[in-house]
Amino acid sequence: MLKKLLSILIFFSVIPTTGATEQFNTTTCRHGEKTLYGKAKKVESFADIKVQLVNSFADLDVNIVNNSPNHCGEWQWVTGSADFTVQFVDSFPDIKIRYTGEIKLDDVNCMYNGKLLYGKVKKVDSFPDITVQEVTAFPDLRVQFVEAFPDSCGKWQWVESFPDFTVQFVTSFPQLKIQFVTAFPGNP
Repeated sequence: MLKKLLSILIFFSVIPTTGATEQFNTTTCRHGEKTLYGKAKKVESFADIKVQLVNSFADLDVNIVNNSPNHCGEWQWVTGSADFTVQFVDSFPDIKIRYTGEIKLDDVNCMYNGKLLYGKVKKVDSFPDITVQEVTAFPDLRVQFVEAFPDSCGKWQWVESFPDFTVQFVTSFPQLKIQFVTAFPGNP
């Protein structure tokens, strides 16, 4: 009996671990072999790290920078060569992240403050995810209203329930300036 138990323990101790069981190391700012600062690229699958965006109880506070990401949690979004790849997921993440610092429009991933800038949108009078101002020139984002399939940058479908994000229209000091278009939505 003892021999059988010992052989089972030895068997399980030699099974290699996979990325799903790797833990985020706060001391070294690493997840497995990847250091979690530097140039990051968003991908839809086969990412080095699956992350879930949260408002509290994060494993890592992430600050988006435009250049020289040299400290733990500093990420620079890129479309080309990257230090690591990131996939945003709603469940079963490798780590949970929270954006900190001044959040600006993320042109590469069509996001603002962690919210994708396409999908189902609800207009609210208070406590929005994003405050927006309609402009006719020099927008941060061109928005096209669609009846269905708001699945690319700048395509919004108005809804009354279950929005992907909420907006409040303001006349001054918006977080995002938008221009309504009938074609070619997205980044200007």
